[in-house]
Amino acid sequence: KAQYGNMPASHSAIQHYENHLYELGNSIHTSIQPYSSFEVKSIADSTLANLQINSNFATQKWLGRKLLNEHFIHIKNKDYNIIANPLLNLRLGQDNNWTEQTPYQNTRGFQLMGNVGERFTFYSDFYENQALHPKYIWDYANATQVNPGQGKYKVFNESDARDYGFANGNITYQPNQYFNFQFGHGKHFLGDGYRSLLLSDNSFNYPYFRITAEVWKIKYWVLYTKMLDVYETYSDGSFLNKYTSSHFVSFNLTKRLNFGLFETVIYGDEDGTRGLDVNFLNPVIFFRPVEFSVGSRSANALIGLNLKYKITNQLYAYGQFILDEFKFSELRAGNGWWANKYGWQLGFKSFDTFVEGLTFQTEVNWTRPYTYSHKFVLQNYAHYGQPLAHPLGANFVESITNIQYQVKRFSLSGSLMFAQQGRDNSDTNWGSDVYISYDEREQDYDNTPLQGIQTDMMYLNANLGYLINPSYNLRFEIGYTYRKFSTDIETDILKNNTTNYIFVGLVTRLNNYYYDF
Repeated sequence: KAQYGNMPASHSAIQHYENHLYELGNSIHTSIQPYSSFEVKSIADSTLANLQINSNFATQKWLGRKLLNEHFIHIKNKDYNIIANPLLNLRLGQDNNWTEQTPYQNTRGFQLMGNVGERFTFYSDFYENQALHPKYIWDYANATQVNPGQGKYKVFNESDARDYGFANGNITYQPNQYFNFQFGHGKHFLGDGYRSLLLSDNSFNYPYFRITAEVWKIKYWVLYTKMLDVYETYSDGSFLNKYTSSHFVSFNLTKRLNFGLFETVIYGDEDGTRGLDVNFLNPVIFFRPVEFSVGSRSANALIGLNLKYKITNQLYAYGQFILDEFKFSELRAGNGWWANKYGWQLGFKSFDTFVEGLTFQTEVNWTRPYTYSHKFVLQNYAHYGQPLAHPLGANFVESITNIQYQVKRFSLSGSLMFAQQGRDNSDTNWGSDVYISYDEREQDYDNTPLQGIQTDMMYLNANLGYLINPSYNLRFEIGYTYRKFSTDIETDILKNNTTNYIFVGLVTRLNNYYYDF
C-alpha cells in the first residue's frame, strides 16, 4: 500500500485508530508526532476500512466513491502512487461580539502526495483563506500580527476580514527499517497529551530537516529548523532568522512504561552573520556543555522529560517536565529567584470509557514565570509570534478536559478549559510573555507563580460532526464555543470579555489550530 511519509496530525484524523497505538502489545513511540506512515498506516487503514460505506452508490458510482470513500484522484502503479484531494474549510457563524458582521471562513486548497518506489514519499498542500474569525481570535491576531498557527495576514476588501495563505510539504526517504530522513516545511509535536510543554504544533510552519532512528526499544529523533522573529527585520526587510537543534530519545522501558528525554538549543543574531552554528549540528551530543563552551549567552538551551504509563489497554497516564534554567542553591533557598524557570504536565486518557467509542482525557499544565524567555528576544522559545510550547506562554496554570463519543462516522465532542495566568500591562514584565527580555523583569527575588495581573479564562466547546470521507478527513460540523476572559485590572490590552459563538461548516481537518486560549 502507498506510504505518505507523515500521517495527518489533527486530533480528529487520528481519533479513529489512536486507541490501537496505545495497546499494551504495541511498541509504537506515540510521543513523537506526526506519526510516520511507515509505522502506523497499516493500523490506520485497517481501522478506517470499517468506516467504508458499502451501498451501491458509495461503491459502484464514481461520484459516490469519490464523495464518500476514496481519494479524489488516485493514480496507481506498481512503482509509484499519486494522490490528490481538494481541501476545504467553509464555515459560517454568529458571534455576540460582532454585532454588525457575520464571522465566516472561506478556505480552498489542494493536497498532493504519493510515493516513488518503496523508500521515497512526497507530500504537499496549500491553503488560500479569507476569514472573519470570532472577535477574541481577531483581537489576538491584531495584537500579535499573526493568525493563531497560520501566519501573517493582510486586510481583505478593506474590511475586518483577513486574507492569508500557507503551505506544508515534505520529502521522505526511508532506506531501511531503522532510519528515516525527512526534509520539509511543517510542524512537530512531542508528548502524549493534548498540550506539550516540550514542542507543540501551536505556532506557524517552519522549514526543517529531521532524522529518526529506531533500534530495539529506542527511537531517536533529531530536528534542525530555521525559524523567524516577525517583529524585527534586517535591512532588506526580511524577518530575523534563528535556528534550533533538538534531540529526543524515547525508550520503552517495559511494555507499559515509556521514558523520553528532550533537549533543544535556540540561537541567532540580529545582524544575520552567524547562520547555522556547526557546534550545534552534532546529532549525538548534549547541548548544555556546548552552549557553555561557546558562551552561555550565545544560545538558549532547554531540557525536558516525557513519561507515559499504560495502566490497561484502554487507559494510560502521562506527564512532562520542562527545565529552562535553575540554580540549585536558589531553588533550595525557596526565595523566588527569577531564573528558576520550569514547568510540568500531568494527565491521563482513556479509550472506550464505560461504553465503546467514548474517549476521556484530562490534564493539568503549569509553568513558572519567565520560562521559555531569554535575555535576547530573538533566542526565546518561540517562532513567528507564538510560543513553541504552550499557547499561553508562561506563568500560568491550566486544567483542560476533552470528551469524545464516536459511533461509526458520527462524533460528539466537548472540551472544557480553565486557566489562570499572571499577565502584564504595557510597561511591566511579570514573566508571561516570552517576547519580552527577562532582563526587563520586575524583581530578582520573591517571584511567585501567577504574579502580575491575575486573569481567568474559561473555554467551553461542543461539536457535532459527521465524517463524509475518511480518506482525507472531510467533515460536516455544527459547533458552539463559550469563552469568558476576566481580569483583576482592565488595561488597554486586558479587557473583560464573554464570547458566545455558534457555527456550521464543511471542513477538511488535517492540522490542529488552537483557539482554546
